[in-house]
Amino acid sequence: MNIPLYSSAISGIDFSPHKAEAKLGIDFQFKIEKGEKWERTGRISDHGCGMFTGYRDLNSLLTILENTVESFRQLGADDFDLTMEVLHDGQCNFELTSESLARISKLGLGIAISTYEDENYIIQNLTESKRVGP
Repeated sequence: MNIPLYSSAISGIDFSPHKAEAKLGIDFQFKIEKGEKWERTGRISDHGCGMFTGYRDLNSLLTILENTVESFRQLGADDFDLTMEVLHDGQCNFELTSESLARISKLGLGIAISTYEDENYIIQNLTESKRVGP
């Protein structure tokens, strides 16, 4: 079984995810403001960051980004990451359509791809990730 999960991080030294949520009516699944402490590392963040995580449908996430990327830039975001994690319990095959690749390219983004072969990891992430679309 192969399960793709998509996420995107939006960040910048002058970017405030809380302000972006209030202005754009969106909800990041994770956010940290400049000056807050990262839980995992204990380091103080030198930038603001908001993340959309756990999308099973790339097109839904791309639609959100297409509708908000310019506004994020106006709000101080200057770094945009798009990630695909493929969870699998055997052979790992996946495909990105030419339409999806064109949309990603038009946004000026690359896409980082990671694969994980671990049945427990799949179960954990499917339990935590119920987001199929907006």
